[in-house]
Formats: sequence, C-alpha cells, structure tokens
Amino acid sequence: THMDTYLKQGMSRSMQAGRVSYFFKFCGPAIWIDAAGSSSLACLHFAIDSLRKGECEAAVVSAVFTGPDSVEFHTSAVSSLLSTN
Repeated sequence: THMDTYLKQGMSRSMQAGRVSYFFKFCGPAIWIDAAGSSSLACLHFAIDSLRKGECEAAVVSAVFTGPDSVEFHTSAVSSLLSTN
C-alpha cells in the first residue's frame, strides 16, 4: 500500500543518518556506515580524512549500536557467525 512505501523508507537503518542531520539542521552529507563491529572507528576515520583533505571545516561523528532483532540474531547464530563467548 501507499503507507507501506513510506514506512519502509522511514524505518530503514540507512535513513537514520539523514533524519538525525535534518533534526539538528546539519548541512552536508549524512552517511550511514555498517562495518559490523568497527563502524565507530570507520566513521571516525572518514571524518578525520575529510578534515585533512579540507573537504570540510568541521565533522560530527556519532555511533549507535542497533543490535539485531531476534530473527537476525537467530539467523546469525545458526550460521555460526557469532562468537561462542
């Protein structure tokens, strides 16, 4: 349905970066990085690199752990993608 189209886009994890930027009235690109356990470090790396290249004067780096839902967790566990400890 028409509502499902908007709901899917609004609930997409990749859309969260743009929504946060819009809320704080930030200008420039809003990037979502999913690098498994190293997302925070990857975000920081991209921000520092952009500052060094002179692409921007300031950068905001934010990291949030959005743990997997029960289906993702179960699928990962069955596929032996999770640590045993």
